[in-house]
Amino acid sequence: MASTDARPVPIKNTAYRAYFGIFKNDGTLITGATGLDSEVSKDGAAFADCTNEATEISQGLYYLDLSSTEMNADSVLVVVKSTSTGAVPVVLSLYPEETGDINVDVTAFGGTAGTFASGRPEVNTSHFGGTAGTFASGIPAVNATQISGDATAADNIETAFDDTAGAVSWLMIVDQGTAQSISGADLTIRAAAAFGDDVLIGMTCMVHGSTQGYWQARTIVDNVGATDVVTLDSAPTVTPTGTITYKIIGTPPSVTTASVLPRVDVRAFGGTAGTFASGRPEVNTSHFGGTAGTFASGRPEVNTSHIAGSAVSTSSAQIGVNVVNAGGTAWGSGAITAGSIASDAITAAKIATGAIDADAIASDAVTELTTGVLTTQMTEAYAADGVAPTLAQAVFAIQQFLQEKAISGTTLTVKKLDGTTTAMTFTLNDATTPTSVTRAS
Repeated sequence: MASTDARPVPIKNTAYRAYFGIFKNDGTLITGATGLDSEVSKDGAAFADCTNEATEISQGLYYLDLSSTEMNADSVLVVVKSTSTGAVPVVLSLYPEETGDINVDVTAFGGTAGTFASGRPEVNTSHFGGTAGTFASGIPAVNATQISGDATAADNIETAFDDTAGAVSWLMIVDQGTAQSISGADLTIRAAAAFGDDVLIGMTCMVHGSTQGYWQARTIVDNVGATDVVTLDSAPTVTPTGTITYKIIGTPPSVTTASVLPRVDVRAFGGTAGTFASGRPEVNTSHFGGTAGTFASGRPEVNTSHIAGSAVSTSSAQIGVNVVNAGGTAWGSGAITAGSIASDAITAAKIATGAIDADAIASDAVTELTTGVLTTQMTEAYAADGVAPTLAQAVFAIQQFLQEKAISGTTLTVKKLDGTTTAMTFTLNDATTPTSVTRAS
């Protein structure tokens, strides 16, 4: 309760302070009235003692604080009685206001008739916070210095939309700015970026040319800190010209590690419980290419029409073949058929001991084999970490480790034959004097 509870119009369910004088029957004010007794009646109910009692200010003038509970009624009657000689009881009649009690029809503002549309006043805003505003074509120019009371938030929004050079981490922009140049797939970003080698690999780079007016996105496959060059997975379809700006977005890398991939346990197919053996689902093949298959004793019947993409030559349900030797001389078409080979024609017992030895091999066969192996280019490939390599994979891994690698801190990166794509990475146990190396990827 406080003096601030006094108001011109009492409000329902809100504490209220009433001021009044206590008079004698001769019309004079009573100072120091004795035996004060204040009672309240809500909406015509029985009177009850007030929570508080009347308090004298001075010169026979008093106040009474009514609680919000005592004011929670449409009509409130208060009587203040005193045992002082000739004291006249004070009666207060209050009608607490609530929403909808007082309706007004605003027709003017500041003595001037207002302008209204559909029951709404039209206003002409000319100032904000007491200062004349700036307007253009009826639109106020605003300078947001805070968002939800936070000046930093406003600064962050400004950074996000005015292309200030640098990172905008809350938008996953690792770096943005004006590029120095672009040549093919090599984009030279701003000199002040100062990224370490390879730290941008896998991120998305968006490049914009003011002449073109649109963005082109590529994946970063390499970056060199000393030269500020970022290598994209391919050159932009249209080379950006004019003022070239870029945004490097920290897109997450593809998930390939088995330990972080979701694992599922398949129990049914089409709503029916499946049949499994040794962790493998058993299937019942009924169609091939959308057509019902033909089966005999659980085996599909096939009609072989092509081998290695070429139509076969058939005669009386036999497959005509063109058998050639190492020299390329034909042995004859249709010479070998299923009927011409006895069911037990080729068995281990029927191959004589020593049938295949150095004397049985043509004199130039070894030369042809070694020439084919040693002079044929291999397809570049690398085994995954922890997986046994093929001979070709092992050769490439050894060759590239010896010829094409770079060390940054404790990371040793081996490049592929193109010199840019990462083939493998290793972790050194020390950046200065390593004594061991472990493959990382």
